[in-house]
Amino acid sequence: MMQAVKGAQMLGASKIIGIDINEKKHDNAKVFGITEFINPKVSGKSVSELIKEVTGELGVEYCFEGADVPALLNEAIEGSKVGTGTVVFIGAGVEKSGELNYIPLLCGRTVKGSIYGGVRTHTDLPSIVDKCVNKEIDLDQLITHEISLAEINKGFQCMKEPNCIKKSMYTP
Repeated sequence: MMQAVKGAQMLGASKIIGIDINEKKHDNAKVFGITEFINPKVSGKSVSELIKEVTGELGVEYCFEGADVPALLNEAIEGSKVGTGTVVFIGAGVEKSGELNYIPLLCGRTVKGSIYGGVRTHTDLPSIVDKCVNKEIDLDQLITHEISLAEINKGFQCMKEPNCIKKSMYTP
């Protein structure tokens, strides 16, 4: 999700809201550009209610949902702006289907799906690589663990750690 944050920053977003139940991610989120951090566990309110509080009851223009929890898909839709809000479901969870409340969609919200960020390899990838080489996109701050190929099982365990964002694998 930090890639979505970086993309929002590059496009000039003035308010970027991060939502996670892991309080340990709060400090990392601020470093990566999150301007508002919401932990729904410390409140008795729903995620969509908390989003609306932060946005003056309007909701967000764009919402990227990557937790892959069906119940949160509806929260993402409810937290988007009526009439113009766009929700992007990133990735795929283990559950193939879930119940979707379609009423908010009738109010002008849009839902999209995305695998690999919607990157078109022939046209978009060269530009992204150039931005990484020129440090316009700082990949170094996204890497929290470095592992060797021989430590691949350790890498899978690291993915479960709350402070793990991305890993870099190398061969000795």
